[in-house]
Amino acid sequence: MGNPSISRREFAALSAGAAGAVLGTGTATSRSFSAVETTPRYEFLLNNVEDDHTIPTLVTFTDDSGYDVLAEHVPSYRSHEADLAAYAKLVPKDARAVVEAEPTEQVEYAPGSNPFWKLDKYGDGVFLDPEDSVDFIGLEEARSGVEFLEQRHGDRLNVRTHGNGPGHENLYQETTDPRDVWTLEVTENIGDTATFAEKEKLVFMMSVHGDERAGIEAGLRFVEEILDGQRADIEELLSEFVLLFVSPNPGGWVVREPIYDNPTEPPDFRRFNAAGLDPNRQYPVPGWILPSYAPGEPDGSNLVDDDIGDVDDDVPDNSSEQTPDTLAVVDHLRTYENVEYLLDLHGMYANSSAIASLTPAGGTPSDRAGMELLNRTLKRNIESSLGSVDRWQDTFETAVEDYENQDACQYNGFCETPETLFEYGSALDLFGYTPTGAIDSWAVTPESKGGLGATALTLEIVFANSFPEDMRVSFLPEITRFHLEAYGTAIETTIRQAANEVDGAVATGERSTAYLESDSLTRSSADLSYVGAGEAVAGGVGTASPVGGEYVHKTRVFGGKGTIDAGTTQLTATENTPDPEAVFGYQQQEYEVTPLSVFETLADYADAPVEPVGADEIRGGTLVADGTPTYDNLVVCHDDSIDTAFLTALTEYVEAGGNLVLTDAGVEVAAGLDIAGLESVDEESVSRSENRFPSYEVGDEETQQLLDDNTGSKSTRGRSIQEPWNYPRLGYKRGQSPEYSVSDFALGEAVEVHTGRDAAVRLASLPVQAERVGVHLLGSLLPPAEQGNLHPFGLFDHSLTLFGYQLLYNALGYRFDCLQNGKQEATFGSTIATKFAKRPDEQTPTETATPTATETAEPTPDETETASPADDDGPGFGPLTALAGAGTTSYVLRRRLDDTASDEGVSSD
Repeated sequence: MGNPSISRREFAALSAGAAGAVLGTGTATSRSFSAVETTPRYEFLLNNVEDDHTIPTLVTFTDDSGYDVLAEHVPSYRSHEADLAAYAKLVPKDARAVVEAEPTEQVEYAPGSNPFWKLDKYGDGVFLDPEDSVDFIGLEEARSGVEFLEQRHGDRLNVRTHGNGPGHENLYQETTDPRDVWTLEVTENIGDTATFAEKEKLVFMMSVHGDERAGIEAGLRFVEEILDGQRADIEELLSEFVLLFVSPNPGGWVVREPIYDNPTEPPDFRRFNAAGLDPNRQYPVPGWILPSYAPGEPDGSNLVDDDIGDVDDDVPDNSSEQTPDTLAVVDHLRTYENVEYLLDLHGMYANSSAIASLTPAGGTPSDRAGMELLNRTLKRNIESSLGSVDRWQDTFETAVEDYENQDACQYNGFCETPETLFEYGSALDLFGYTPTGAIDSWAVTPESKGGLGATALTLEIVFANSFPEDMRVSFLPEITRFHLEAYGTAIETTIRQAANEVDGAVATGERSTAYLESDSLTRSSADLSYVGAGEAVAGGVGTASPVGGEYVHKTRVFGGKGTIDAGTTQLTATENTPDPEAVFGYQQQEYEVTPLSVFETLADYADAPVEPVGADEIRGGTLVADGTPTYDNLVVCHDDSIDTAFLTALTEYVEAGGNLVLTDAGVEVAAGLDIAGLESVDEESVSRSENRFPSYEVGDEETQQLLDDNTGSKSTRGRSIQEPWNYPRLGYKRGQSPEYSVSDFALGEAVEVHTGRDAAVRLASLPVQAERVGVHLLGSLLPPAEQGNLHPFGLFDHSLTLFGYQLLYNALGYRFDCLQNGKQEATFGSTIATKFAKRPDEQTPTETATPTATETAEPTPDETETASPADDDGPGFGPLTALAGAGTTSYVLRRRLDDTASDEGVSSD
């Protein structure tokens, strides 16, 4: 026998007495019905809910006169005449009258969508169309339905139970009631374990937030449609794929039923699990994790899988008690081989776009290509399948009317109807926030770091959530129909997209790149005081939470006029790096990371050399040979090599035709370059700030045109935020994102600048030898990781978004190609035709790059549909604006000049 649910409002008068003897608003004592069979749960509800509460009721009669009795008490009901049964929503008074009627034989509680699911009669299908449904699908109904489908289609469907949630208080049973976490496995010949293991797995997370019903409503119906032959084209692909439909938060689903203690008012589905935690913030993702979380790492405190195939015994109590649902999902999904895609299906409130795809950060060019091509295909297919957004305006108005009736329109934006059908970008791009511990971030994490190594997206859909406490998610068939069509198309699109071979490529125009190497950017777990005795490394002066230890502030000296006191300055950082074992119960995951790894990866994708170069080599003249650059590009991401000889070498490199890219702390180099347009940049005009999050805000129409197809996030809200990198993945918390800028008054007229509200330039391009060949400043792109905050599962080398990759490739004169089945489907940026460098191993100088195959390929008609003018030309280096976050702290990085400095420079240690 299953368990129903109740709310706090409905059980306001309940005491802790035995079930059946609890006081309620309708009657003082429990009542038995000797003549009619009623389930104990139904009696409990009948005697304890408020007078106006409607109980979903399945009643069977001895003869058809029972329908007349029912008609006397309710305006409408559903009948199943073959079984002399009927369904109605009855308030207690009418329910008692029906129970006491002569023709009534049995009465039971029947929550859910299909009014007759308890009869095990599925003539019209297990999960009905919204128009035939009486409510959202119930948890017990869902389990009964999928088990029925499993019996009928045992060769293609397996229902796997793997763990449970923490459990809400069941007022009827007077105990906590953990509910099962389960996964539906759908594939051909499901019993063939060897073939099953080899197949690619596609995961669909159904409503991790209990109050966002669109995922579970669409997912369950999609499974039934496959099994019943309504999606024959997808059925054919079951020989290649295993489809996994996961129900990750049963507690947030079932708690709406009036037999559970529900803290919401009115009683409703809940976003959180029964422990009151957001289950989409508890996944074991490398990077910063809030101390209030209970991350679900099933490998236990020592982060070693001691019990393969099950949750380890040494999982910290805090996690095993509060997030067993997350532990169950992570542990189970790790048992599958070849997990290629994951789609996390959510619901949101009103929004300017009806469907929003949130794209996680990080990954290789191939990873970015996979996410970009899936987003583009989703956009194209959803718009083709659902038609224009205008087609759904009447449907949206129905939802708005429901919001108005619940007084939700007092909240800004809650009663707006969508203006577009689909948009995509990062969570910061679209909604202005950056989550930690989210499912999609965990899923894209490489298996070596505890993730799935999958291509993952989070989808949000309008009018599928209830934010205000006084609001309840209403079942509206028209809105549910929209959800089913949109998410059904998304699921089908993902399955079809998985059948394609996707890759990324970087066309360089034969332009080579060198990057300045440095150990100062490396962060290692061995540097942490609670891990080992290694030397602590701070992120630099101004780091919000440097690792404890003693540091020497180096005052760099290079050519110029003035005097300097070359004394030694000692900075002692207070030990404030928390030990994750003391906070979460998990030991620190070992790691060693550096943002320079992005260039090591780039070398694998580029068709020209990408190599490290040392500061001493630069001082020794390695960048220029016979007046010609030996590398077309040089990237400097840090400031630990600055002296006169180094700066002189860089100036000569740019004057010889080299392209100098200065990112992050490397922007400081601009203050020492003797180049027209930068001659006024000095130590006073270069600043470092710590912002709420890393972003560039596109403000003018020309720039928006250049970025129109960048991440799909051209917003209808009057702004367009672009996130270059994700701060939690590198260990930063909100308010710590480092950014370097140059005062706009210090830059010459030839410099194309991107000015923020505080006259600070975060992005600039100074052509010297040719278009996009000269000096580029990118103030926030590849910072070193931050170790001063909790990061039990380690850190990432870098966390570039697609936009971040695009900025980098534009600066290098590279083009990023997204390939599908070997064909170019989308491009970002464009190659630079001019090539100045002559490397020693080249036989003859090359003045103009030879076009690569991808550069000269003509797009097919299908490719043309997915491309935009921005794809052809790339965004270039037009003016972009950095978001000036509230509460920004800033200080000026000062340099003192010494006219007696040697060519090598003087450093005071």
